[in-house]
Amino acid sequence: MSEALDWVFQGNPGGAIAYCEARIAQGETDLQHYALLGLALLLQGQEAEAQAVWMTPLSDAEPDALEAYLSSLANLLEQALTHCLAHQQYPAAERLSRQLLELDAEQATYHHRLGIAQAQRGDLDAALASWQQAIALQPDFVAAWAQQAQTYQTLGQFAEAGECYAAWTRLQPDNADAWAGLGLCQGKLGDWAAAVQAWGQAHALAPDSAPVLADMSYGLLQLGQAAEALSGLRQALWQRSDFAETYFAWAKTPPQNPAVCANAAFLETLAVADHSDAALHQAGNLLARGGQLERAIALYQQALQENSSNFATVIDLGNALVQTGQMSEAIALYKTALSEAPNAADLWLSLGQALWKQGDAEGAIAAAHHALSFNTDREDAHRLLGLAYLAQGNTDLAAEHWRSLLAQQPEAVEGWYNLAAALMQTGEPVEALQCLQTALKLNSNLAPQVANLLAGWQNQGRGHPPWGATSPMLDDPLWEKTWPVDAPTREVRTLPDWVASEPRASFTPVHPPQIVALKPPRCSEPLPHLSFGLGDALSIPGTFVATLPNGRFWLDSDQSSLAVFNAAGEVMHDCSAEFPLLTPGHPDLLARQHWVFSSQKLPPIERLSGTVAVLAGVSNNIYFHWMLDVLPRLKVLQDSGFNLNKIDYWLVDDRHSWQQDSLHHLQIPSEKVLSVQEHLHIQADQLIIPSFPGAVAWPQTWVCDWLKSSFLRSQTLAPGLPKRLYLSRQKTRDRRIINEESVVKLLESQGFTTVYLETCTIAEQAQLFYNAELIVSPHGSGLTNLAFCRPGTQVIELFSPNYVYPCYWYLSNLVGLDYAYLLGEVPAGHFWQSLLYPLVRVEDIFVNLDVLAQMVSGMMR
Repeated sequence: MSEALDWVFQGNPGGAIAYCEARIAQGETDLQHYALLGLALLLQGQEAEAQAVWMTPLSDAEPDALEAYLSSLANLLEQALTHCLAHQQYPAAERLSRQLLELDAEQATYHHRLGIAQAQRGDLDAALASWQQAIALQPDFVAAWAQQAQTYQTLGQFAEAGECYAAWTRLQPDNADAWAGLGLCQGKLGDWAAAVQAWGQAHALAPDSAPVLADMSYGLLQLGQAAEALSGLRQALWQRSDFAETYFAWAKTPPQNPAVCANAAFLETLAVADHSDAALHQAGNLLARGGQLERAIALYQQALQENSSNFATVIDLGNALVQTGQMSEAIALYKTALSEAPNAADLWLSLGQALWKQGDAEGAIAAAHHALSFNTDREDAHRLLGLAYLAQGNTDLAAEHWRSLLAQQPEAVEGWYNLAAALMQTGEPVEALQCLQTALKLNSNLAPQVANLLAGWQNQGRGHPPWGATSPMLDDPLWEKTWPVDAPTREVRTLPDWVASEPRASFTPVHPPQIVALKPPRCSEPLPHLSFGLGDALSIPGTFVATLPNGRFWLDSDQSSLAVFNAAGEVMHDCSAEFPLLTPGHPDLLARQHWVFSSQKLPPIERLSGTVAVLAGVSNNIYFHWMLDVLPRLKVLQDSGFNLNKIDYWLVDDRHSWQQDSLHHLQIPSEKVLSVQEHLHIQADQLIIPSFPGAVAWPQTWVCDWLKSSFLRSQTLAPGLPKRLYLSRQKTRDRRIINEESVVKLLESQGFTTVYLETCTIAEQAQLFYNAELIVSPHGSGLTNLAFCRPGTQVIELFSPNYVYPCYWYLSNLVGLDYAYLLGEVPAGHFWQSLLYPLVRVEDIFVNLDVLAQMVSGMMR
C-alpha cells in the first residue's frame, strides 16, 4: 500500500492504479485500496471515474467502517493536496480541493486552497470568491485576507484591497507587510494622511525597510512636508540601501540614457543634506514628468525661495505654469529672470513659447530671435518661428525655419507637415505633397489632418489657388498618391466562411491547432506571479495561407498595429494584429475592435502589380518578433505547397543587417524584397497572407524545431563554448541590471561567462544557446534564442517586479526547459519608482544578490 502511495506522489498514478485494481480484483477488503485508486484516477483527470470508485464500498460498509473510510479518504486527499501545492501541480490541486469540499463544504482551508489553484489558472474572480467563502467560514483566516488583498491590489481595485489589508492589520497588528500594503492602497486612493500613518506603523515594525521608508517619504511630500520627505528618502536610498550609490555610478556607464541620467541627478542631490534647493528642483521635475504639475510648482517655488538665481528652476517652473494655463504668471516670471540674465538663451526661448501660447505671435517671434542670436541651431526656436510665421501668413519665413528644423531633426513629423502647409501657400505644391508623404510615413496617425489640409487646398484651388488661376495639381498622380483613404467600417471575422463565397480567393489550412502543456515556473516566492497564471495548457490556433485578390496590407508607422483588407475594404480579422498582444483565448480578444476602426483616415494606398507575399508583422525590428512571428511565416507558406516562384515581391522589414542576413540565409532574393517601412499601405493584384505561426508572440512548437534546422550549424556540442551564460543588456538602453557589476562578479565566481549578443550573428547565438546548460538573463529579446536550447537546459529570467511578461517562460515550455525567474527589488518604494520609471516596460532591475546566489545554487545541484 505504501509503495502505491509513493507512486502517486512520485508522478506515477498509473502504477498505483494497476496495483489497487489488482488488489481489489483479488478480493482484498481493505477500503484504502478504493481510496487510493480513486485518488490516482483523480490525478489523471478522471474525476467521474474517481468518484465512482470511492462510492463503490459505501453501500456494503458498516457505519463505523464507513466513518473511518471517509475520514481516511479525507486525510489522503489532504495529504495529496499539500503535495500538489508544494510541487506547483495546480490543476490537480483544484480537483482535490473540490473533492474535499464534497466531503466537507464547511472547511475554510479547502476553500482557501481552491482559491490558490484557481488564481494560478488565471481565474481571479473565482479565486476571490473562494477566499471570501473561506473568510465567511473563518473570519480570522489571515492567509485568505492576505491573498485577497494582494490580488485586489494586482487588479488595481485599491478600495477592496485596502479593506482586506485593514482586516489583516487587525488580525496581525505586528505584520509590517500588512501595514505597508494598507498604506499603498490608501495612497492610491489619495488619503495621504492615513497612508503615512500606516507606513509609520510598518516602519516601526521594519525600521530597516527602504521601500517602506521611501513610500512614507512620498506620502509626506504629498502632504506638503517636502523637507521631511526628502530627508526620509535620503535615509531610505543612501543609508538603508546601497541603491542610490549603485544607481549613480551605474548611470555613467554607456550607453547613457537621458531618463536614467535625470534619475541619477535626483539621487545625487539627495546625498548631501545642504543641497535642498537642488533636491527640491529635481523632485519637482520628477513630479512634473509624472503629471503632478501643481505639486511640482510648489516644489519649484520652494526651491527658488532657497536659491532665486537658479534659472533652470525658473524655466521648469515657468513650463509647469504654462501647462496649467497660468500664462501671465509664467511670462512675468521669465521677464523678471531676464532682467537679471539678459543673455540667457533658454529664458528667451521659454518666454517666446509662453507668449505664443498666450496668443502673442509678435512677442513670440521677437523672443525666439533673441534665443537664436545666441545659438542659430536652436531647434525649438526654429519650431516656434515656423509656427508663428505660418500663423501670420509669412509663409516664406515659415518655410525657412521649418527647413532649418528638419536639417537637424529629419524625423520631426510636425516639421514636414507644417513645411508642406507653407509650401502650398508659396506656390510649391509638388514639394508640399512630397513633404506630406514623408510625414505620413513617419506617423500614419497624421492622416486625418493631411486629409483636412488637402481638402482645404482643393477648395481653395477651385477658386483662386495660390499657384495659379488653374489647378493642374488636382489631377496630378502625385496629388492622388497623397490623399488619405477612409478608414474601414466592416470586418470579416471568419476567413474560411468569407473565402467560400469568393471564387478568386483561397484559404489553405496548414498546421492544425495545438495544445501546449505548461509547467509552472520555479521562483523564490511562495506562489508564482499571477502573470504566469495560464493554467496547465494553452490552446494555440492553427496556421493557414490566404490569397486575397486586390487585397490590401497596412502597417502603422510605429509597427504596433497591422490590418489586412479584402478588395471591398473589409478588415480580415484572422490576418490582422495589434498591441497589446493578448494570450490566445483571452476573453478580451472577442470583444476588442481593431484600432483601425477608430481612425478617421489611413495613409494613401500604393498599388502594386503582381503577387506580393506578406511576411511583415508587428514590431518587426524586435528580435523576438522577427524570429518567432515573422520568419516562421515563410515556413507556413512553404508547408502550404504554394509555389514560391510565383511570388513577385516579399513584403518584409529589412532595415537591419541581421534581418538582411537572415533573409539571405533563407534564400529570399534581395531584389524581390519590398521594405515594409517604405511600403506601409499597399494593394496588390494578388496578396498572399501566410498566417502567424500560431498567435502573435505565442507560436506553435514546430517553430523552434524549424529555427534549429534553419540556423543551427551543428546539433553537436562544441567543446570550446561556455556551458553557463549570463546575457548582459548593458549595451541596450532599457531593462538593464542596475547592480550588474556585482551580479557579474557573483556569476563569474560560479563559472558563468558574460556574453553580449549584439556582437554575435544569429548562427553564433544559436550555437551558444545550444551548447548552454544554465542561462541567466534579464528579460529581453536575447532570450528568444532559448528556441535553440536542448531540452532540460536551465534558465533564470530576471524581471522588474512591475513588468512581468511570460513570453520566455512560454518559449521554455515549447522547448522543454527548466525555467525559473527572479523578481528584482524596488528600494525606492512603489510611488517614487513610478516617478523614476513612468513606463514600466523599460524599468531597469535591481537584483537581490543573496536570492540570486541561492537560486543559481539550487539550479546547479
